[in-house]
Amino acid sequence: MMHKLLNNSHVSSSIALFESWVEHQRVAMDIPAISIGVIWDQELIWAKGFGFSDLSREIEASPKTNFRIASITKLFTASAIMQLQEQQKLNLEDSVSRHLPWFKLKGKDGESSRIVIRHLLTHTAGLPREAAFPYWTNFEFPSLDLLKDSILNQEMIYPPHTRLKYSNLGYSLLGEIVTQASGYSYEDYVTRFILKPLEMNYTHIPLSSDSLAKGYSRRVPYGDRVERPFSECKALNAAAGFASNVLDLAKFVAAQFTDVVLSKASLEEMHRVQRVTPDWEKGIGVGFNFYREGNRILLGHAGWIAGYRSQLAIDLKEKVGVVAVTNCDEGAPWIFVRKAFQLVVSKILELFQLQKQLFDFDPAWKSYLGKYRSSWSDSEVLVLDGELKLYTPEGIRPTERIATLRLREEHTFVLESEDVGAPIGELVIFEFNGNGKVARMKVGQNYSEKM
Repeated sequence: MMHKLLNNSHVSSSIALFESWVEHQRVAMDIPAISIGVIWDQELIWAKGFGFSDLSREIEASPKTNFRIASITKLFTASAIMQLQEQQKLNLEDSVSRHLPWFKLKGKDGESSRIVIRHLLTHTAGLPREAAFPYWTNFEFPSLDLLKDSILNQEMIYPPHTRLKYSNLGYSLLGEIVTQASGYSYEDYVTRFILKPLEMNYTHIPLSSDSLAKGYSRRVPYGDRVERPFSECKALNAAAGFASNVLDLAKFVAAQFTDVVLSKASLEEMHRVQRVTPDWEKGIGVGFNFYREGNRILLGHAGWIAGYRSQLAIDLKEKVGVVAVTNCDEGAPWIFVRKAFQLVVSKILELFQLQKQLFDFDPAWKSYLGKYRSSWSDSEVLVLDGELKLYTPEGIRPTERIATLRLREEHTFVLESEDVGAPIGELVIFEFNGNGKVARMKVGQNYSEKM
């Protein structure tokens, strides 16, 4: 796929380098196929498939090739729960047993009765990782009835809300909560209210391998890859059931920057860190995982199911994302996602910043530019990267206290900043004297005089 940004030599050169590196690594790691896409705001900037989706028939992979995405499914499940909360059909603080009366595990003092929906979403319920079946070994997933019968014999691992513990069982329960709260089956609800509005027409829960890239086992020493058997996830569909491709996953990434299927408030709740690991390197939101990658904070999810691995990662601040899907057990998509951010995303953002700097700014801004003084600090209004900024040059880091001024109405702006101590969301008003020149700037409730 080609985008107008790829006409720039710096970006196209970086992509050529990335493509060469991906193909070399794919061959070296003996990955049958990998498909990758880079998303910038609402657009899929670049996407390509490498290798073969079917080794025996030598069918080449492409961005349209469908792969099982496994636990990336959890993002659809979390989105469905958030929609139902918007519709007031449930609340994240509802007890799970309110929606699933049969839900009860062994534990001290009825611990499972204290589990709420938010605990399931954030993997803080203290549940076992899996339902009481060896489906990751024999690939035989239980029906909902079998899961219901077995859960009474399972034990809580930790009390609710005491620590992070990933649980596919928890997301299976969320799928059934979607059904009970909405009146639709889990798959039907997700399809109708998430996939169709986003035009994710290739995303579905597969009933066979006919529409998918072939999934292959890992290579053991002195052995060959073998094709993995297909299995339906059944009661585990809400945890790992969907299949998709790069084109569709790009639309889901783009939806994180708009309110097409979820309100801004719901998206912010999903994107908010709910719990972090002790080293602050990883965290969990509602559905999303968080990763620290250099100077970036990425959110997304990984997936593994027999024969397939997948990775979706988003930089919310820069409105960029990368998705990668592979068709073998050790496909390591995270390696390719990380390198895409380093080689491709970085060049796209550099070009974007350069283009912003070349734009002529609004002539009306000229009257606002300059230095301002209050009793507690000096500040300056200036143009950076094509945007009007309020800069307070305090502290040892030059870029520490820079706020963006977004026009609301004539001479009135809204202050945006990452500094939680700043009056974010409040008005910045430029007031004029009788000579038609700016006399002072009102920030929130306080004033600075123009120097």
